[in-house]
Amino acid sequence: MKIEKDGKRVKQEQIYKYRDCFCGEFKRIYLQGEPGSGKSFFAAKLVHDWCNVYAPIVQSTKKQIMFGDVDTLQKFRFLFFISLRDSREQTHVTQMIKTQLIYKIYAEDAWESAYKLVLKIMKNIRFLVIQDGLDEWPCKEALPSMDGIPRDQCIVLTTSRPWKLADERIRNSQIDILFDLQGISDPEEFNEKILRCLLDESTDIKTSVELFEEFLSDLNLESISSSPMLNTLVLCTWVDDRAERLTGSSLCELYTTLLENLCKKANSQISYFNPNHTSPVNSFSRTMYVKPNMEHIDAIAKAAFSFLFSNEKESSLVFSDVHLMAHLSPTAKQFALDSGLLSQKKGKKCTDQTLSFVHKTIQEFLAAFYIHRNADVIDDVISGYLLRNDTSYRDISQIFIFLCGFNISAANKLSAMMNELNVYINYHDYFQNCILSGYREAEANKNTQIHLHLSYFSFNRDNVEDLIQIWKLNTSRARSLRLGFGYIRPKYTYLIICSQDASSADCHEPGQVALPAREDHGPSTLNDEYGVRSSTSCIDLSLCHNLERLELYDSNADITVQPNALVSLKKLKDLTLRYTYKCEALDLSLCHNLERLELDSTTVQPHSLVSLKKLKYLKFGYYCKCEALDLSHFEHIQSIYLDKGVTLLPISLNNYKTLQDVRLCTTYDGLDLSLFENLKSIEISNNVKALPKPLLIHNKITHIMLEGFDFISLNNEAIYTWCLLNGADPVQYADYTPVLPSLKHIKLSDVTCSSTWLRSLLSTMLTLDHRMTCRLQTRNITSFDPEVKTSLRGSDMPACMEDADRLTKTRAYIITDSNNTCTFEVEGGCPGIWETLHSLNVKHLRLEGPNSSHLIVKVDLVQSLSRSLASLSQLKTLTMNLFFYIDLQLHPSLKHLNVCYNRLSPPELRHLVNKLCALTQSVECKLEICCGNKMTKSTANNIQPEEYIPIQQELEALEHVEVKRFRIYDRKPNTYRGSVDAWSVRGSVVDDGDNSDYIDEVKHFTYYIDDIDDHVFNRISMRLQINCYKEQT
Repeated sequence: MKIEKDGKRVKQEQIYKYRDCFCGEFKRIYLQGEPGSGKSFFAAKLVHDWCNVYAPIVQSTKKQIMFGDVDTLQKFRFLFFISLRDSREQTHVTQMIKTQLIYKIYAEDAWESAYKLVLKIMKNIRFLVIQDGLDEWPCKEALPSMDGIPRDQCIVLTTSRPWKLADERIRNSQIDILFDLQGISDPEEFNEKILRCLLDESTDIKTSVELFEEFLSDLNLESISSSPMLNTLVLCTWVDDRAERLTGSSLCELYTTLLENLCKKANSQISYFNPNHTSPVNSFSRTMYVKPNMEHIDAIAKAAFSFLFSNEKESSLVFSDVHLMAHLSPTAKQFALDSGLLSQKKGKKCTDQTLSFVHKTIQEFLAAFYIHRNADVIDDVISGYLLRNDTSYRDISQIFIFLCGFNISAANKLSAMMNELNVYINYHDYFQNCILSGYREAEANKNTQIHLHLSYFSFNRDNVEDLIQIWKLNTSRARSLRLGFGYIRPKYTYLIICSQDASSADCHEPGQVALPAREDHGPSTLNDEYGVRSSTSCIDLSLCHNLERLELYDSNADITVQPNALVSLKKLKDLTLRYTYKCEALDLSLCHNLERLELDSTTVQPHSLVSLKKLKYLKFGYYCKCEALDLSHFEHIQSIYLDKGVTLLPISLNNYKTLQDVRLCTTYDGLDLSLFENLKSIEISNNVKALPKPLLIHNKITHIMLEGFDFISLNNEAIYTWCLLNGADPVQYADYTPVLPSLKHIKLSDVTCSSTWLRSLLSTMLTLDHRMTCRLQTRNITSFDPEVKTSLRGSDMPACMEDADRLTKTRAYIITDSNNTCTFEVEGGCPGIWETLHSLNVKHLRLEGPNSSHLIVKVDLVQSLSRSLASLSQLKTLTMNLFFYIDLQLHPSLKHLNVCYNRLSPPELRHLVNKLCALTQSVECKLEICCGNKMTKSTANNIQPEEYIPIQQELEALEHVEVKRFRIYDRKPNTYRGSVDAWSVRGSVVDDGDNSDYIDEVKHFTYYIDDIDDHVFNRISMRLQINCYKEQT
């Protein structure tokens, strides 16, 4: 999963191999999954596979290859498995390793020496630590401490339920990579394996699997494949011929089946609940083994509740025999142990026995049953528990879902209590998902009077059908409404947002939503002036008097917002209507509390904005239309973004004191930069004309963007505007490009400029004491190099102009930093871009391509780059990622050369080293080479690495050259191409003993490795010292 900057977790590609988990530079790996999804099973399988990593590999079918690459685990010489639920009162991993591993393996007199041996081993070999069940760890800290453990060779895999990883104390920066466990990848194969363990050998397994899948389909239970535990439970029930009692996808019913199976183990007496009297819960009504054991079940349920809601969190899941006896009689305890509801573990001493429920969800199921029987605990106990911290509701989310099936009245009350808490600060979708799961459980148990509370709604294509029902119950309570269906059309494609108060013709009863009768809408019928189809769903906002935020985004649905849809939203503060929706003449005149407004695909009447006195953020996107907009009404405006569809009244921009961020792509004449007092960023197009008054330096501006400006035009208007934006007098800076000291980001979009002007800009950037980025998008950087001008092919003018246009399309990031460091990330073959380097005061230079070209520089005009490099008299370090070999001139000042080649042949390598050996200064060289000829668009030729060895031998014969490394790497078969571990060392003709291949920063070498084509089978790592004897002298 990808973690966005705002903390949102976005699912990406699915993985099937261990190498996808452990290849790369990830050291803190997290695996999250819902209850019963198989987190602990995956951890156990990993341990099992590691233990058998050297066992013979069984021939695998296609269905058996899921995480079958056990050879990947060979990199871990040691593995430490830690059960966090058993780590009571322990906060350090070192303590857990002692108590759970060393104390159980070694005699007491050898504990200390064994621990020292473990720490010594950790310093020298790579090892894996598995921390299973972070959500079950009974400590106040967010994560176990790794203090005392050498971390250079340590990889940590932690499993948890998702709510725990939403803890704000676990920063995104502490999670290198996050995996989301989806359950069973191949239900058919899974069921076949289980059935082979349960059925007689004479049984036709394939037929049994088909019959079981038909059974699941008939009961709408296909979704249980997301939980291996529930899938196994239902399968065992089906095999025992007791599946007829399952009537749907109710979790309560499934866990009741498990409870009955466990009760049967301890007491096989059969008794039924009287059909004329209500059973304790609906799911118990058809059981056989529950009623004879109800006294014990009630007592165990009370214990489950008491431990989960105890003030002593460390004993909520794992508890002592003394604590348990406070809740259970000896006979009830024995029943719990005999049935398997409880498990008991012995410690290193006889008195150190601990007990726990067989699975956390079993304890939560029983706790919910106790709440159902004793609803007063919601006010007496749970209310206080929820107030402990903002995330307490996550601890009991599974209990709440069970309660929705047992007792909807109690669940309604609990949902209201949770909804009043601050449950929406971080990861607010979690609470919505909890309510959705509870609603579905209540529906599965055929409960009526469902009135679950929810105030923040986020619709997407996966939840719209159920969430729209919850919306109908909470319209007056709703505070936030987000609609986003992504790029896949949702089931309910046609949607209208309206207000009953404004237009009763198109909507139904207040607060209600009309659902289409069928998914296939058939021919569209238009029945009103807005073209609303007869099958359109309608969201009525007339009763949403508490709504503070409304957002439509990334929608592939056909959404129409009626002009008066928002007239009832007196408390609305944030309105975002983005992308594909329809709206004409939107009326915002009654939204007096609006602070943030972002519109696209909308026609706005300017008079409807006059009353928005509290507005702070205004964005009218590319498709937004608004004529004669007057910004003078917005007294508190801080940020404006107006695209080309907006026209401004003259001198309407007068809120200079409050404005911090300005983006004007519309036409505006008379921008007075001198009046800004708190400006942080400004983006303007060439349609904006500035008055001859420069920006005041005290604004501390950090971002400047210019779009469409021509810096080589005769009127010098672009240079004039640039000087004003940077607080300078254009007259005084005719030969110098000023840059504000506070500036950090420059964007030049669709500009025309000369290499001379751009060089002047970079020269000033290099004088600043902080990192600065210039993002350049241009079709033309004028070159003044006569050799470049004559290099255009052909003599006829049309051909020359066509070629010039091809060469001068450039996108580049130019980054300068302290200590005269400069990075060029370039895409395109513009000759002028390399001329900007000429004679710059650069000490450390990096040349590479952008991500779109896999960080490989494609140099179309080698001579231009070569002349510029030769002119850098201060250059000390040069680092390059090159697509192929190019012949470059280097200045005598160079001390360090680092180059990665996508392909380099032996003749090219010989030419390179001969040129390096001819240098007169001492130079340290680091070369990473993929063995082969220069690639074309579709072909690549590999060359055996043995053909490169004579070059190494020639270098060894030179007195002034020291070959520190000549190491050959072979690609491992069936490995992920982007992993450093995909390469094995064949042998080293010469080796410096340094295991690191990094030629510079780790991330850049990782990019290089990731970019190596799958068809490259060999690479060579070289380390050379040129003129080393001269340096010694």
